[in-house]
Amino acid sequence: MQFSLPTLITLGLAAISGVAAAPTDFFDVDITFIGGPASYSLTIPADGQTHPTNNALSISLIRSSNFDVYSLCTFYHDNPAVLVNNGGIISVGPPTPITGAIAILPPRANSWVRAAMDFVRRISVDPTLVLVVNKLRIR
Repeated sequence: MQFSLPTLITLGLAAISGVAAAPTDFFDVDITFIGGPASYSLTIPADGQTHPTNNALSISLIRSSNFDVYSLCTFYHDNPAVLVNNGGIISVGPPTPITGAIAILPPRANSWVRAAMDFVRRISVDPTLVLVVNKLRIR
């Protein structure tokens, strides 16, 4: 993975300039897991953390009335399965138990620095892999 020097400088300056603290209240995502005639619902915060479902029901459909679960959630399952978006409802095939879910809100337009810093915190950057794409010119 390579990062441009301007990107790293921008991220570094953001880190030392006092980026706003992460929120402690998160949007609650209501998710319904459907397996044949049975189903269960789970409410998880959109906090980017993994939340176990604690349910062994084999799931064939996943939906939410208040969230884009296909684009903004990650679902974990132990068996090979394909998740397909069907207009906001996720089809799971073949049906399999969902063991965990992660939901995250997209960054607001003015909080891209916070999202970038969160990304940098989650990875290790090897300076030897940094590629200078454009040298900075200060006028």
